[in-house]
Amino acid sequence: YVAGAGAGRYPESDVKAERSFGRENPGGAMTPPVVPRVSKEQVALKVVDRLKDTWGEIGDDPNLEMALKRHLMRLPRRYALDIHNLEDLTTHMRLLERSAVEKPGGVLCESRGIRVSTVLGDMSNSTENMEVAMSPGATKRLRAPTFGSSFNLHTLEEHLGGEAGASRAVYEIAVSGLNRPRMLSRVSTALFDIGLNISEAHVFCTDDGYALDVFVVTGWRADDEAAMNEKLQRRLDQVNWKEDVKPGTSDGATMGEDQKALAGASDSEWEIQEVQLNFMEKIASGAFGVLYRGSYCGQEVAIKVLKTGGKSSQEEVYREFAQELSILRKVRHKNIVQLIGAMTKPPRLCLVTEFMKGGSALQYLHKRAPLKLNQLLKLSSGVALGMDYLHKVNVIHRDLKTANLLMDENEVVKVADFGVARVKATDGKAMTAETGTYRWMAPEVISHQKYDHKCDVFSFGILMWELVSGGDIPYPGYTPLQAAVGVVQRGLRPTVPPLCHPVLSQVMQYCWQPDPWARPEFEQIVELLK
Repeated sequence: YVAGAGAGRYPESDVKAERSFGRENPGGAMTPPVVPRVSKEQVALKVVDRLKDTWGEIGDDPNLEMALKRHLMRLPRRYALDIHNLEDLTTHMRLLERSAVEKPGGVLCESRGIRVSTVLGDMSNSTENMEVAMSPGATKRLRAPTFGSSFNLHTLEEHLGGEAGASRAVYEIAVSGLNRPRMLSRVSTALFDIGLNISEAHVFCTDDGYALDVFVVTGWRADDEAAMNEKLQRRLDQVNWKEDVKPGTSDGATMGEDQKALAGASDSEWEIQEVQLNFMEKIASGAFGVLYRGSYCGQEVAIKVLKTGGKSSQEEVYREFAQELSILRKVRHKNIVQLIGAMTKPPRLCLVTEFMKGGSALQYLHKRAPLKLNQLLKLSSGVALGMDYLHKVNVIHRDLKTANLLMDENEVVKVADFGVARVKATDGKAMTAETGTYRWMAPEVISHQKYDHKCDVFSFGILMWELVSGGDIPYPGYTPLQAAVGVVQRGLRPTVPPLCHPVLSQVMQYCWQPDPWARPEFEQIVELLK
């Protein structure tokens, strides 16, 4: 699962149950690893058999054994392979059942204190080490986290080592409810809202449409999971889970008046009849729909046909379509992809733009890296010029990255993909909705603080790092959510390559300042790059 904002989660259809290292053949090349195919049912049977060795009551209770197998069959194989404790299994099983009965339209949570130190290899008999996250008077021994340890917990243990009392408490929170778009971001927001810090997140989806998210958190006083659980449940109950979060707004918020006026402008001058379009070849497909190369009145064009069925409601698809169309209709700049027209009458919705023969900037980087300094300056300056124009007409992109830049045949870069962009409100109201992609997202957006156009400047700093690194993914080794937590809580930033030109390094670090006010405007960035 990729924790992109605004994306729904889908059941894991094909997870490798076992892994083996590749072998080096006599020629020195590595042969691909051999991955035996193991069915989900086989994995469930093996896990239950393994648990019987420790918990004999499973074998004594056929109903429990059958219930455990059914539970494991509902979830991805990686869940079964990572879980080692009967109490955790039964907790998750009950939580899924209760959420369906007690919270059919909402989300249910359950919390427990966890032990960190012994998971990390500290096997001393010290009471202090064995009872991290317990109050001095606690009598029970806490279990380790459900899904073991990771580098995040090592960091957490080091961080907590010099602290005492409430700040040392570590908890695990399981959350369950119907799987729906943006559920992860809403639950994360609820955790932040009650003062918790996320150290780990494990996200699963059942094959019958439910979500099971397990978080490791800090920030609550020790030995008080009941109060924490009660407060979190109250916060989760305040969320309107039946209402989709609209792009460009926070929960329950509405678009600014200027945005409404823009969306309501006449479409007649941009309307294209389907008979005028010639569809040639399919270029790509995804959750948004299908992208074709085609022609319109003899001009080569890109035709983006939106899906109106499936998991997203037709209303949501049309809303995002109208959002992108309203932005593209407003802008015209050499570094912004140009709108040709659109078909706006359901059920067939499509956007027609100029065709960019060079593909995405990310594809360009993977083919041409490493880029020379003049190429890096040309690309970064082009993006900065386009973004400077957008900000001056009050448009905030909110998902700036090389995958959302397009290249023409002359290697001119153009900003594209305005599906989550919005017009900046002129009434002074700041936005609070989380949108964009975690690895490029500004800390104020991740933590659901008020933000403005400076969030694009932060993303531009990460984008420049992409250009310099040759299209590497930011924060390799971290999941998207782990990277997001690191950016907010630990000031995590990508490591600048050692051979990076000092001016490019300076601009990058200038852009990803934690304080939005400390970041430059794009007009300043253009001058710096000159």
